[in-house]
Amino acid sequence: NGERQKLERLYEVSNADVIAAGGKKMLRYFGDSLYLAAKTLYPQHHWLGWKFQRTPANFWRDLSNQRDFVLHVLSKDRSVPLTPSTISLVDIYGLTSETFQREGGASLLQEYYRGSIENAAKTIFPEFSEEMLPWKFEENAFSRSFWSRPENQTVKYVRSFLEHMALHPLLSISDIKAWERV
Repeated sequence: NGERQKLERLYEVSNADVIAAGGKKMLRYFGDSLYLAAKTLYPQHHWLGWKFQRTPANFWRDLSNQRDFVLHVLSKDRSVPLTPSTISLVDIYGLTSETFQREGGASLLQEYYRGSIENAAKTIFPEFSEEMLPWKFEENAFSRSFWSRPENQTVKYVRSFLEHMALHPLLSISDIKAWERV
């Protein structure tokens, strides 16, 4: 574990630090990427490219890197990490742009998904895309603009939203017919 902690200090090293220490040619050899150098020289360690000072060029183009990032982020406060076979829609709905920003994925969200958590989730987890309800993403749920867009006014979305609200414990509505009394 001490060796692991020592290796993970590489996340804090910048390219400028390497150059200042005389490692310019070494860095060039690895395409100016500390991530590629670390991955090549320490293949036994699972490197998280987004934790380096500079994300490697084209790193986010690989969908498996995007998926690894999201699984890592959503597993942070869990005793057992999420895997592609254990993640659920409830987990995915917990994603926020703030989380992407805080954890090193801001460029992924902005450059590939124009800041949309919903678009990112649908691409990264296509096996859930048909079931996803856009209003369940925290950033959409209470957005005034969300329901004003025609693509979000489908019967499926509105019905699922009303059913969700009907069963919401704070409303004390036990079934969909109780809406008639509201």
